[in-house]
Amino acid sequence: MLAAVVKEEHKWGSDYSCIVCGVSDTAVVSTSESVECPNCHKDFEFFNKNLNACPHCKTATKTEKLIDLCEAKYTEGDDWWEEGQPHIAGCHRCQYERPSVFFIDGLWSCVSCFDRGWQAISCPHCDEFVTGDMETIKYFACYKCEDEARERFKADGF
Repeated sequence: MLAAVVKEEHKWGSDYSCIVCGVSDTAVVSTSESVECPNCHKDFEFFNKNLNACPHCKTATKTEKLIDLCEAKYTEGDDWWEEGQPHIAGCHRCQYERPSVFFIDGLWSCVSCFDRGWQAISCPHCDEFVTGDMETIKYFACYKCEDEARERFKADGF
């Protein structure tokens, strides 16, 4: 007997809810994309939160290293992306200090928390290129400027 019920299927994964403990989450679809290890120069599949080293030579693959490797390989965004604009977004989920979301295998994908499927946009309020809920960003703020937006609302009496 399965302990989780899939509530909705998306191109980025399946929303599920555990019938035992009530936890709800998304099972993110994987990708078989690979990058070249800077040490042994062999390709390896890197999009795995449990991977912390090159499987061939054991060179560490911390978030900073993955960002560097992906920055060299993934140089464009999605169909909405325009030449010359940022192509690496800040992740609203893990809020890693350095932009860590790349357009990989057809989906915006964070190489820090390994979340996938969000849209990326330049925030109209602070101009940061970020992922997140598009309506929230458009009408309120992104994760980088939401504290400032809340202060403005308080100052305006809301």
